[in-house]
Amino acid sequence: MNGTLQTVETWLYNTLTQIIAVGGSRVYAHQAPQDAAFPYIIFQPMSGIDLNALTARGGTDFRILIKAVNEGESFPVNAFSGDDLAANIDELLQGVSDTQDGVLLRWKRVQTIEYTETRAGKRYNHTGGIYRCFAG
Repeated sequence: MNGTLQTVETWLYNTLTQIIAVGGSRVYAHQAPQDAAFPYIIFQPMSGIDLNALTARGGTDFRILIKAVNEGESFPVNAFSGDDLAANIDELLQGVSDTQDGVLLRWKRVQTIEYTETRAGKRYNHTGGIYRCFAG
């Protein structure tokens, strides 16, 4: 795994676990286990573009899908506040600048997502966004 991406994922996991409704045990990188309890949050890097300075790589511009998933009729909500979990995610990330292991991370949502799927007769609701993370 790219070291910078690992740094981004570490920061993201630690930040998303601040959402009390899901806790650290329900935040997953890349894919949730088949028996994961609902609701949960999942994040998945989609792309990374190296930004080059004149003589060295200046940083990486990542696009990361971050979403909350719930089973049943409703979209994922925070059981404690009643807020949409996508809003909780956005509050933690939108416009934030922070550092992890000496790497500057800047976050911005670039697209919202919300969709429903049915698998094996069960309904799953997804809500969240695609976030841009500049790491450098």
